[in-house]
Amino acid sequence: MTLNKIYQQLGWNVKYEDEVKKFNNRILLTVDNFYSKFYEGGDYKYIYPNLIKEFAFLLGESEYYGYGPESKYYLKLTRFFEGKGDAFLTNIKNLTLLLEAARKTLASSYNKYYKFLLDEIKKVFEITPVDIGYLFTGETIIKKGATELDEKLILENLTWLVSYPNTKQLFENSLKHYLTKHYQDAITNAYSSLESLELTEFYIYVTGTFIRLIIQKINSKSINT
Repeated sequence: MTLNKIYQQLGWNVKYEDEVKKFNNRILLTVDNFYSKFYEGGDYKYIYPNLIKEFAFLLGESEYYGYGPESKYYLKLTRFFEGKGDAFLTNIKNLTLLLEAARKTLASSYNKYYKFLLDEIKKVFEITPVDIGYLFTGETIIKKGATELDEKLILENLTWLVSYPNTKQLFENSLKHYLTKHYQDAITNAYSSLESLELTEFYIYVTGTFIRLIIQKINSKSINT
């Protein structure tokens, strides 16, 4: 049962602003727990530096050396996140980049850390009783659009593509480019995701369908103007 359902059954009202602050706090707790996990596993000095360097690179953050020679690459992850409740959009972005850094540095050789992070982030989203405008797909965070489209065309597709990791990665790349308004890269990656499935005849049908839809859209605009 979700936290939202529990609140409804108990007749508790939730305030969006309060829940956003709680959501933000849960992000901070999550990244701190993730940071601590490296100590528990005894891999702090050997694995964490690679993660933090990749994360800092994706952020474009140059001040990740800490203080003194022994602290090089060892800044706590919370250093890259903000504690104020109104900073949750920044933290959503940074959490998305942390996921990308973890996928690149941990997913293949140190999967237990990567899986731990995925599970923790999943809980953050699951127990939030308000719609914050973002979804966690299981491996990445995306901005919500129309609910039906999110579920049918994005979330379900990502689930179906689990057995096709190369295609899934290209599809996720397309979503990321779309959300950052890099539309040409979004189209390129979307096409590549289809191409990787090696269904030659399929492209002909899909291309023809898109051409017809686009022409209909253009013609409807012409009539309306």
